[in-house]
Amino acid sequence: MIRHFLRETVASATVGIILGLAAVAALSRVVAAVIGNTAVLEPVAITAAALLLSGALGVASVVPALRASNADPLRALRIE
Repeated sequence: MIRHFLRETVASATVGIILGLAAVAALSRVVAAVIGNTAVLEPVAITAAALLLSGALGVASVVPALRASNADPLRALRIE
């Protein structure tokens, strides 16, 4: 159950990071055209941000996964 929850979280995070990287690539050119004299893409900063977000996502998704795996399904259904 934990693997399933974490797999879904990683899949949605991967899609989000890929879309975010595409947005950075597109918007960095616009910002460089408006401001001028800036680096179009900073690979180190972009990689660091993607890794930081991935790490935060991993930490933030473990707690709900553990909580969901320890919950009693019948009790959860009764509450709803």
